[in-house]
Amino acid sequence: MTQSVRTSLTALTLFALALTSIACNPNTTGLTDLNDDPGGDSTSTTLAITGRIVPPASAKTRPRSQAAGGGYTVAAQSVETMEVYTVQTDPNGAFELELPPDEQGHTMTVVVLGPDGKPVGPVVLDESGPEARTAASLEQPISLGEVAVPDDPAAAPLMPGEGFDGQDLVADDVTARVDEHGVPVGVAGLGKGTEAMGTPSDNPRQGLDRDRDGLPDLFDADNDGDGVVDDFDDDGGDDAGAKAGFRLNFFMNLKISEENADTYYTGTTSDRETALAKDTVITFEVVEEPDHSPAITAVRLLDRVAPSYVGSMTVLHSGELWSASDYAFDENGDRFEAFVVPHAMIDAGDTFMVAVELEDGTTRLCYSMINYVFTNIPRLIRYGDAGAMTAYAAGTGIQFDGSKDLVLEFQPPVDETGAWITGLDYVFSIFYYVGGSQASVDASATWSSPPAGFDLQRLAYVVDAASLGSLSADDTYTVTLPREIFADTVTLTDGTTATVGQYKIDITAEKNGNNAALMIIATKR
Repeated sequence: MTQSVRTSLTALTLFALALTSIACNPNTTGLTDLNDDPGGDSTSTTLAITGRIVPPASAKTRPRSQAAGGGYTVAAQSVETMEVYTVQTDPNGAFELELPPDEQGHTMTVVVLGPDGKPVGPVVLDESGPEARTAASLEQPISLGEVAVPDDPAAAPLMPGEGFDGQDLVADDVTARVDEHGVPVGVAGLGKGTEAMGTPSDNPRQGLDRDRDGLPDLFDADNDGDGVVDDFDDDGGDDAGAKAGFRLNFFMNLKISEENADTYYTGTTSDRETALAKDTVITFEVVEEPDHSPAITAVRLLDRVAPSYVGSMTVLHSGELWSASDYAFDENGDRFEAFVVPHAMIDAGDTFMVAVELEDGTTRLCYSMINYVFTNIPRLIRYGDAGAMTAYAAGTGIQFDGSKDLVLEFQPPVDETGAWITGLDYVFSIFYYVGGSQASVDASATWSSPPAGFDLQRLAYVVDAASLGSLSADDTYTVTLPREIFADTVTLTDGTTATVGQYKIDITAEKNGNNAALMIIATKR
């Protein structure tokens, strides 16, 4: 039996992996199968979208269930209600996605997700002319026929095939920009990149795909087409999370001490991928809004729509497989959270499903897609003072002249495509070591007049993206840390004073909770 899930898009802001696109359902009771006939029949009086997903020719080398067309997910979203409906194909690739009667006459877009959970692309219903048409008005049941998945989805569009009976239902006013192959411009880069950039449409009928790159916002890494990934786009959020009663946040953390930095600086691609699989930590978090009712009682990740590595994820610190607890989140005050290590290379486009169980017995299913991935850390190139810079060698620490401001020249982290991740804020956290141990510093007592930019609460010098400016010609940023933050003597929280022997500096690129950091030891010479 295939599984069909009804969800309602709330466009919650995902501060993780990507601002990331999210959809949640408000009314699902349990995790029930809504379809009893996976193959479907377009002559049925039930309002439904039916068809068969035909995998690419190369699928013959895959496991039998995938080669036959099983393992795909079909997602349809309503322009009028913003609700999302999904169904998984049966082993032969057939699907029947039933829709509620109140969606009759509404306009639907359809996206196909691969067996790995990643979006393959939208179904292009009509490619005549310079733009594709990606939606149909569901006045009656519709069959998409045999939808063939190309070997390279960026080289040919997903289109209905033999048995398509919805030609007369195609909506003329819901369109997508396409490339020379007729493929919507957002497909190749998950909505990212120059090709996908575009001015958002003011046509409310384009509300699912504002930038008209062909990808509904749920599967678009740059919803407004401004060239800034949603995770880092201050203009990309809204208050839908508050309206839903909770917010789904995913944070990606990649913090590397300098003794392990050489792998990220000079290691082979294979070396880095091995390191990333064990060093990356993903925080899954569902935060409940104040006075939200009904209250959340439990949260868990589902492996129904998930990357293949979901079963290998382990809980941070314990090392236990997350699957052993049925992917449960732990309750912590106003939130439910899980800290996990993927033990695999995560990738943009990876999609997860979270079940949020409420005290009234209902369950909300939330989808989210990873928009980007840290594949490296900030790279320190040179350090010193303005008149005497020294090349940094990973793992050696730095020595600097304490009578002068400390200048750091570094490169930003890169994403899964190898592109620099710009638009991030930088936080230079300072840790003070006394007698070889990290000291507990009373910041306000130590600095009665802290230098501008030095956050006493965090003990960190903070430079936002706007102040940082653009990359230099050699792809570096330069930041000057005031010498005053490297105090020789600090007041401890017990009221005593102590002499600092060395400092640890975390060079952290961060935005909306995501962060990648290099942690170095610094001493004065």
